[in-house]
Parts: sequence; structure tokens; C-alpha cells
Amino acid sequence: MTSTARTRPPTPTGRLLKVCGATSARDVDVLASSGADCVGLWHGVPGGRAELTADWLVSLAGAARRTGRLEPVLVTFLGDPRALADTARSAGMRWIQLHAYQSPPVVRSLRTALPEAVIVKVLHLDQGG
Repeated sequence: MTSTARTRPPTPTGRLLKVCGATSARDVDVLASSGADCVGLWHGVPGGRAELTADWLVSLAGAARRTGRLEPVLVTFLGDPRALADTARSAGMRWIQLHAYQSPPVVRSLRTALPEAVIVKVLHLDQGG
């Protein structure tokens, strides 16, 4: 998978801007024209306001890649590494943001299944740190 977001020179700060929650092709186009680098597409986020069906995820991931600017990011609570890998492959998504309490063995299994993936693991801290 080739993507401008991965091949474009880094920004002066070395940071990327990812905006989550796109639910339409128009959202994707607005983000691309506004300078975002990545678009977070929600799948496997039960009850999430921006939850996408598998078919719509595939469609919006393709729309993001076609902008020549946006890297689609799978944002998910899914905890089954096989389901995660299958979803990422079917949508052609290389970046995965694990946003729930996926265990280290799940992350390792996903890394094994998708060695070229960029895996972002969100960590949740309680008030005690």
C-alpha cells in the first residue's frame, strides 16, 4: 500500500495530525483539504457515534487513500487479533489504533499477523496514574 502520508517529508515538528470520527466521503475530503495527515475510522466501537460497518469502512479507507494525502487509521475496540488483521487487510489499512483494553498478547499476535502495520496502542490511566 502506497500512501502520501507515509512518504511525505515530516513536518517541521515531526508530528502528524489525525482527526477521528469521519463517517462520510465529504468528511474525508474536508480533512484532506484542511491539512490533516490521517483520518481515524471507527469500526468495532460498540455504540460509538462514528461506528462504521465493515463495508463503509472499506469505502471510506479507499476514499482517504485516493485523496493522495490521508492515511486511514482503523480505530477499534476489537480484541480478537484474527478479526483485527482480517478487517485491516480487507479495508487496505496499514495503521491500527487499539483504543480499548487489548492485552499485550493480543498486540503481539496482531504484530505477527501484520508485521508492516503501524500499531498505536492507547493506554488508559486511572486517577492514580
